Amino acid sequence: MEGVLVAYLGVVIAVLALSTGIKEDEGVGLRHILIAAFGWPLLAPVLAWRAWAAR
Repeated sequence: MEGVLVAYLGVVIAVLALSTGIKEDEGVGLRHILIAAFGWPLLAPVLAWRAWAAR
């Protein structure tokens, strides 16, 4: 369980670090960045399933 938590926090930190390169004029707000950072474990399997089903 600790490994899962470390992996989750690692990806959250990576997404937040990468988001510092997003310019303000691109229209991506803090809400979108936080949803992407903390919601990826829920969205990633859904997107993978949809991509697999569309094959």
